[in-house]
Amino acid sequence: MIDNAATSTIELPELEIVRAAVQAPSPDNNQPWRFRFSDQTLIVEHDQSRALPSDIDGIFDLQSLGAAIENASIAARQFGFASQARYPAERAAPVVAHLEFFPGGRPDPLAEFLAERGTNRVAYSRRPIAPATLERLAAEALAAAPAARVDWIGDRTRIRRLAGLVAAGDRLRFEYREFHAELYRQLRFTPAEAERTRDGLDLRLLALPPGGRLTLRMLRSWRLMRLLNHCGLSRMLTLSSALAVWQSGALAVLSVPSDSPADFMTAGRALERLWLAAAREQLSVHPLGSLPILLRRVERSRRENKQDEPAVAPLSAAHRRLSEKIGRKLENMLPSIADRTVTMLLRIGYGRPPALKSQRRSAHVALSSHDR
Repeated sequence: MIDNAATSTIELPELEIVRAAVQAPSPDNNQPWRFRFSDQTLIVEHDQSRALPSDIDGIFDLQSLGAAIENASIAARQFGFASQARYPAERAAPVVAHLEFFPGGRPDPLAEFLAERGTNRVAYSRRPIAPATLERLAAEALAAAPAARVDWIGDRTRIRRLAGLVAAGDRLRFEYREFHAELYRQLRFTPAEAERTRDGLDLRLLALPPGGRLTLRMLRSWRLMRLLNHCGLSRMLTLSSALAVWQSGALAVLSVPSDSPADFMTAGRALERLWLAAAREQLSVHPLGSLPILLRRVERSRRENKQDEPAVAPLSAAHRRLSEKIGRKLENMLPSIADRTVTMLLRIGYGRPPALKSQRRSAHVALSSHDR
């Protein structure tokens, strides 16, 4: 047991805290964070130069920053420090949180899984996950964010229905020029490129079917992609998404009461604790972002005439109808998410562990980047 009275003489392990923070998940591994310390406080900044165009209101970046805050808090507890997060009210401010440390932390059992946690995109077993296990995962999530909600989908009929919705949402990554460009901005086609940037999507981690690497290279041209979409290519490309969701033990829908930056960050803290707890249970996790971002874009389009809202590229009429249809079907499946903001879907199950993990920029870079 840690002697809390003695921790006041212990130096805050700044580098170890940031090393844990940068292990957090982020959209397409974009790592949208900068960190600096002031006395006993970690100042967390949103590096908007790394934001993805599709990430309306920064819903995914802010969740990533929340996950980084949770990791930092877990790491600090191993050294006898507790923490308290404060979130500035201004949505546009680069500083999104102050994490203040003080003596009194106790070791967190999830700490040993910080380095182990990762996205696993392979097909999972359809073996059901015991309700008691799902309850433990949800309890860990709500320990970090009591206002968050975790809804589980475990029966095969609803999993199959949600698989179709995810595939429909994923179509936009191939049918919408902005999303297509974003995908190719994040792809890392060779190990050397992945090592050089230490971010983005390493093709070796995407569980591509035979010929998938070559297909992605060919489809870099938006002109060719658009032409082939008229022949139904986007629907074919998302069949693997539907199959991956169908091959799951359970699906989780994470939601929060509002669309405030603070709620998005607390959702990220809940997400990270759930994911770490899944690693403890030897479960694989794959976040599914297409539906939350579609729902967010539809909500933003309803407020597009407000002067205080930044402009976003509109969806086509067909894509907007598709997005609204997906939203209605999801709410019919889960009435409990009505009037809440869905922040993430997760597929969870038993799968063989990936041979590699996404690379990260170093803690030294994350600490020094605010000076650049």
